[in-house]
Amino acid sequence: SMWVDGNYKAWKRQRAVKRRPKRKRFDNRFLHSRQQVESEFAEAGFSIRGKVDFLPRYAMWRTYVLECD
Repeated sequence: SMWVDGNYKAWKRQRAVKRRPKRKRFDNRFLHSRQQVESEFAEAGFSIRGKVDFLPRYAMWRTYVLECD
């Protein structure tokens, strides 16, 4: 599972990150582009059997079920 874009909470997080002052330490949370993640799965030889969004269109969490081709 991972955080993906295309929902309300991702939009709020991206907006907050832009407004926040730059830090010298690294942020430990990453927001991924759905298209990029899914293309990387295909490039690595996996096909997506299913995907489940926790609170669709609101929360960032998405779980993928992958199958090796």
